Amino acid sequence: MMMLRHGRSLRAVALRFHPTRAMATWDHKREAPMTPKKAAPSTLKPLAFEAPPVVTTHVSTADLHSVEPVKLIQEEKMPFRELHGGDDGIAIDLTYSARRMGFPHYENTYVDKPGDKVREESRSDATVKAERVMAVFRRSLNERTTNFILRKLSIYTTNPKPNKYSVTRFFESLEQLMSDEYTKEYEYLRAFLCGKDVEQGTLDAQSLLAPTHPLYEDLCRVILVHCRRVCVTTYVRHSLKQPASSLPQLKRQLHSLLRAQGWEEMATYCGISSKTTVDADADDATLDEWDVASLESDLVDFKAELAAADDALATLRNARLSAHEVEKVLSMMMAFVKNAKAHRNILQDVACEIQQAAPSQPREFTEKWVDAIVGYLSGGRVTLAELQADPIYAIDYLQYSNRNDAFLRLLLDARMRTSHVYIQGLDEESLDRTLALKPAETRDRVLTCALNLASLFNDKAFHSFYSRIVRHKLTWRSNLDTSDSIFLQDVQGLFPKECQLFMIELMRQVVPDLTLEALTISRLRIVNMGRQVRTTLTLATPAEPEHWRADTSVFYGNLADLTTEGAIRQSLRHLGPIKRIFTFAEPRAGVAPRVHDGEADVAEKPKEKKGRTKKSKDAADEDDDAAEMEPEGDEDGRGKTKRTPSMANVVASERITAHECIVEFEEPRSREMALHPALKIFGVMVPGVKQNRAIFSHPAEPRKVITLHSIPYCTRIADVEASLREALGVEFSLGQNALPDLLITNGTMELAFDRYDDAAFVVEKLRLYLESLPDPKEVVPVVKKVTKTKSTKEYTAKTQKERERREEEKEADLLRSAVPTVLLRYTDPDTKYRPFEVSWSALPRRRRKYAQ
Repeated sequence: MMMLRHGRSLRAVALRFHPTRAMATWDHKREAPMTPKKAAPSTLKPLAFEAPPVVTTHVSTADLHSVEPVKLIQEEKMPFRELHGGDDGIAIDLTYSARRMGFPHYENTYVDKPGDKVREESRSDATVKAERVMAVFRRSLNERTTNFILRKLSIYTTNPKPNKYSVTRFFESLEQLMSDEYTKEYEYLRAFLCGKDVEQGTLDAQSLLAPTHPLYEDLCRVILVHCRRVCVTTYVRHSLKQPASSLPQLKRQLHSLLRAQGWEEMATYCGISSKTTVDADADDATLDEWDVASLESDLVDFKAELAAADDALATLRNARLSAHEVEKVLSMMMAFVKNAKAHRNILQDVACEIQQAAPSQPREFTEKWVDAIVGYLSGGRVTLAELQADPIYAIDYLQYSNRNDAFLRLLLDARMRTSHVYIQGLDEESLDRTLALKPAETRDRVLTCALNLASLFNDKAFHSFYSRIVRHKLTWRSNLDTSDSIFLQDVQGLFPKECQLFMIELMRQVVPDLTLEALTISRLRIVNMGRQVRTTLTLATPAEPEHWRADTSVFYGNLADLTTEGAIRQSLRHLGPIKRIFTFAEPRAGVAPRVHDGEADVAEKPKEKKGRTKKSKDAADEDDDAAEMEPEGDEDGRGKTKRTPSMANVVASERITAHECIVEFEEPRSREMALHPALKIFGVMVPGVKQNRAIFSHPAEPRKVITLHSIPYCTRIADVEASLREALGVEFSLGQNALPDLLITNGTMELAFDRYDDAAFVVEKLRLYLESLPDPKEVVPVVKKVTKTKSTKEYTAKTQKERERREEEKEADLLRSAVPTVLLRYTDPDTKYRPFEVSWSALPRRRRKYAQ
């Protein structure tokens, strides 16, 4: 191949296209390896892992293709879903969903008002539009600029607290990056993000890669010829170790040939930047006779190569690729060609990338036309089978697949948030083509890791982690031996101390297979359904409980605080003799005890001020006077003065309390009397310490769900299962969705049974087991807010009493809604403490507001 002699200094070209700038990656700047080996094992010492070691599934040729995508998040393995009673009645978090769609909308100069109706589009249509943006970026922008833009997209789409300036700052940052050198690309990206489909369609029609454009056929052949030249050059210099033309020479020669043919506008489609075009025009202003003769000779060779490229173009068309997919293939080639380096063989990378242009095709059919393209690009020197024999091929394929999926996901999320367009099907399922042929254990580990990451972080921490994993997934050639270790080192500080080492080791096993798609959808599931783990428990042999039989047991609700067992027996004595009573509290989500670190006291005592204020002195004097005026009771317990009426403590119209009990009578007739309609409606009055409340009866048969609550923070389901086996002493199995390494962050775990008798058997076993163990929990008192200064205005007695009642109700509501802080104090290392608490009740299905 004859080369065009050029007068420009190669030193200037090398400075302008420095490898560090053109192929900059955040993961590798820190270590700055000169020529790292991708297949070299990591030299870092593995971290300690509390769980039993799991064999890591290495990347194999099974990762290359699959006939159909596999659904990672399967309903039967989703631990955060309803298992009983059909719909759980928990509303979708509208605040979070509206924020993902860009609401509330703040008026700005970039995005139009959404109007009264929300636009909708299918995921397939949105994907095609996003892939066109990807194609424009691949053939026009360098890797550094592309990654900067995608990082800004990730930060914008996961911003937990957007405001009226978020959209403006986002587009201003994009303008700063792209307006000088990539004006057309910025206009195209803005049209896509803002939902201006008409403008985007107009720009597509003006593109030279539009099938209706007169230069479409010629441009396709030019791109194929240029890619073939670069692939052959890199293969000869890298693999065969033979001298060949330099890559800057190839670009300059192609640019001169395009100008000679009158195809100057094709330069930007071939990876030649506008700055290079201006410099070349200045250099070509004076061409001597030798340059003109060389150009004529190169034109002859160029036309011959264009004619040979017709066969490669026909191969793409015979492969049943649409015009959009052909554009994807050509853009994927250009992404490697414009950033190619002489010391790297890009042929293998191109082969990995172009196979993802048509994911719906069968594997065998795809390999046929890819093999033909590989033969064309290599000049008949290499086949696809020889490339696949390299162990690095499967690793490269998985890396580029993850990068494409991350690229696409970021664009779709940003479009939905900016343009207020709801993309149907974007959040229903997570499809991953690389997991279809992997074992179920690998898929379970990936799902477990994604759910743990979504459950552990609040909005702020998830925003930081998501931005970092986006940088890792978008990095080209991140399969270097130091890349994953650097990434894990960066995110290690984000995890809680209870599970830091556990999560780092789990991510070390699955980080190549963990996609942004799985992470985003897992986060959405966690937000909408809460962090409440629900599964089933099936006994190997149906149990016959000795206690709490359904024909003699009744549940009672609305017990007052601190109600004693004696008071319940006294109030229900008219129904018949009672065998036993089990009192429990309604389980509360979010109460996850944590180990006390000893750095601070549980409750700091308020500092006592010296002296005594007049206000406190007057209050103390009033208390002393009241104590003196209170007469002593006589032997019968009746005071000489008028007592407060007993009806003043009766509570009949307030909300139902969170305390319940189950009462087992000796005779079935007592149960029938307790479930009489009158008693179910009006209840039975039971005295408490501060209140007298009516308790209401419920049959026992429907109670087939129990809840394990007060589970320590970040406890694995496998540890809970081990405690259950020790307590029950019988064989049982949990549901498929009870992933062993899933971390319980909400402090609760529901267990659903097929039969009431099984639930009764398990509850009695757990009750006796937990009573025999010491309780390490210590509740930190809730710190009350500073009370407001009392008004000096004088009210009537009735008004003053009403104001005090309202203040008490407000304080009670705040105390009820506040999640208490519970600490664990393990004083004796040799003592076995209580692992959790049990309640014979499901979690309350109330509307929850997502606030982190």
